[in-house]
Amino acid sequence: MAKIEKVYNKNGTISYCTQIYLGVDKLTGKKKRTKKCFETIKQAERGIITEKAKFKQNQQRTYQKIRFQQAYEMWLENYRVDVKESTINKTTEHFRLHILPVFGECFIDKVNVQFCQTAVINWRKSLIHYKRIFNYTSSVFDHMVSIEALSENPCKKVSVPKPKPKKIELDAEENFWTKEEVEKFFEQLKKEENPMLLPLYKLMIMSGIRRGEALSLCWNCVNLENKTISITQTATIGLDNKLIIQTPKTASSSRKIQLDNDTIAILKEWKATQSEMLLQLGYNPNSTNQLVFPNTKNSVMALSKVGQIMNRIIGRCDGLKKITVHGLRHTCCSLMAESGASPHEIKAILGHSDTKMLEIYTHVAKNEKAKATQNYADYLSNSALG
Repeated sequence: MAKIEKVYNKNGTISYCTQIYLGVDKLTGKKKRTKKCFETIKQAERGIITEKAKFKQNQQRTYQKIRFQQAYEMWLENYRVDVKESTINKTTEHFRLHILPVFGECFIDKVNVQFCQTAVINWRKSLIHYKRIFNYTSSVFDHMVSIEALSENPCKKVSVPKPKPKKIELDAEENFWTKEEVEKFFEQLKKEENPMLLPLYKLMIMSGIRRGEALSLCWNCVNLENKTISITQTATIGLDNKLIIQTPKTASSSRKIQLDNDTIAILKEWKATQSEMLLQLGYNPNSTNQLVFPNTKNSVMALSKVGQIMNRIIGRCDGLKKITVHGLRHTCCSLMAESGASPHEIKAILGHSDTKMLEIYTHVAKNEKAKATQNYADYLSNSALG
């Protein structure tokens, strides 16, 4: 029984105070004590028993009722405050498809290191971005630790396996076009019945803008006189897989891009053609937020359409290598580098915050590779090794 002390109060009354040791808090791993005062010794004795019982009951209730699904929902409310809707959509998909099927029904205090270790090993077998999935899982446990609903994060002691070695891609599989391939693609675009296709793909290749940036571009962000476009928004997938327009994904993605004369001429011609088409359909072509590349209902085109149309055009080009829509961005970067643009110039145009990202995109055309190889051989031939 805890020691009970008789205390004389300033107002002349007497209290019986005690320092009660409740036990070890399973949430923090620390010893828990509380100080209470009562009017009589009997009340103090009963109070000690009551406080210990309440503490024990609270410990049991805390650990019996929190499953990972509930913990995830608590974490998500906190997470959604600082991220874009498109990010929330992608994150919730990761949890729905990969994390909750494994952890959802588990009580958080029962999940141990071995369980987490097995999960990340299994994710590595089937997922490229398995580390991202694991980090999301760990974030939920971190949140529960921060609100004192858990004593420690079991993911912290997991040994995360290294990624599988990447396969070396052959030249034929590289996701970009050479200068000659781009010219072949443009020639086919000029033959297409849809007058919007040439300006759309021409702009994407010449400026390196992303698919979502192109589809959300409005005429009020195109300065035909100064030959610039301003990237201030992007089309993407939001919650419930709905197409939305939001601000670009990073601060550096908001940018102004200078265009060449030929691209500007094509855009001018498209604007005149589009105005006639919109008037015939009953739309106001001078609307403030008129899209440059809308769908047939004059609203944002589905993201998948850009790739579908592009594949059909590639199919009409004899021998043209198939690349993805994102490959157009690779192409822009590659050809700009080949033409002599510096990494910092390319970074500013593509909207990257770090030139290291250019390692993903910068490819050297075959003739440049051959030239570099020959220069190296010539250099060696003039040395003692030659």
